[in-house]
Amino acid sequence: MEYRTLTDGTRVRVHRVDVDVVAHFGRDGTLLPVCVQWIDGRSFTIDEVLDTMPFGTPLRGRETARYRVRFGRHETDLYLERRLPRP
Repeated sequence: MEYRTLTDGTRVRVHRVDVDVVAHFGRDGTLLPVCVQWIDGRSFTIDEVLDTMPFGTPLRGRETARYRVRFGRHETDLYLERRLPRP
């Protein structure tokens, strides 16, 4: 299990799970996650998108965007990765 130390000194457990996400694409090109579907078939509606961070600097041939979301009382980060074409 991996852990990360937050700025206030608390340690939180961190692990990566690939999930399916249902998203809403706006007319202006925005993308907002609506629902997360786990591999075992369960799905959870996202109550609120708290913060978004657009695609950043490419690293190892990939760009990543982050969405901070809330399911009930649980907050987590969703990451959208896209591969860049090889030169």
